[in-house]
Amino acid sequence: MKVLQPECAVFGVEPSGADTMARSIEAGEPQRLRGTTVADSLAAPCSSERTLQLCRAFSRGIVRVGDAEILNALQALFSTMKLAVEPAAAVALAGVRGPLRDQTRRKRVGIVLCGSNIDPHAYAHFLTQALSKLPPNE
Repeated sequence: MKVLQPECAVFGVEPSGADTMARSIEAGEPQRLRGTTVADSLAAPCSSERTLQLCRAFSRGIVRVGDAEILNALQALFSTMKLAVEPAAAVALAGVRGPLRDQTRRKRVGIVLCGSNIDPHAYAHFLTQALSKLPPNE
């Protein structure tokens, strides 16, 4: 996207429990995984020098979102758009609804949603977790 639209602002979003790239950018060198997350497909064991260079060159930064925010976004994707995605696919929406809210307000926003590779029982568990945390009116 950045090549086609150089003025486009690109942000990365990572789970707080698997914030390897954010820590790599802060440290200036590749880092190893230190935590866990419900978005387990985003929990790569480490970042590489190449991906670190690409993120530095093409993104305006990386923000972190917690597992509760990810599950809330997962539930929102299902309830509003009827999209059944794995937690990793909900991470970008969690970022837009949370730490990127001010930067994206009144802007055109594109979110890449990918990944429906999830066991139905695990998906039901995640939805139940998200729903149990919603206020009664939602």
